[in-house]
Amino acid sequence: MELDYNRIDPELLPLLDVFPPLEVSREGLAQVREVIAESRDVVKPDGLIEEVRSLITKDAEVPLYVYRKSHRANQPALLWIHGGGYVMGSPEDQRAIDFAYEGDITVVSVDYRLAPEHPFPAGLNDCYEALCWMIDNAEELGIDPGRLAIGGASAGGGLAAGLALKNRAEANHPLVLSATPLSDDR
Repeated sequence: MELDYNRIDPELLPLLDVFPPLEVSREGLAQVREVIAESRDVVKPDGLIEEVRSLITKDAEVPLYVYRKSHRANQPALLWIHGGGYVMGSPEDQRAIDFAYEGDITVVSVDYRLAPEHPFPAGLNDCYEALCWMIDNAEELGIDPGRLAIGGASAGGGLAAGLALKNRAEANHPLVLSATPLSDDR
């Protein structure tokens, strides 16, 4: 398929030179993931506290990246779900790191299973298990379960919406449903 450069925003055209031609198909997905991973430039500020946990579910082992600026007690928390079209992406997401550091909150970024190797609802179930894990381990994590939000970018936003519905239908854990920051100034 020929790329029609006239249909691409001129500001985005220089980005095409950064990426080699890739076959975006089931067979070429590994190559796409590799190129994206190599081009990822994550900046971790000095003093960022990072920990990788492993959540064992009945279906999988799900890595959870915990980011925070401090260990102060009863922090607000965010379950962050990365983007990537459900087929790529990383929990080492700049937005998750920035939210944790700039907001001085605890952010748990879930490394959910990706499609097509793990069809729906695998990724959603991983996110739900991560949410339940945060609630069950709130004291150990130093978070206030009454100030817990979920969010994501792109496909992660779609998973966050699905997670809100799944949570309501199953455990109905209380979530912060506000567009305001999760700061201590309620």
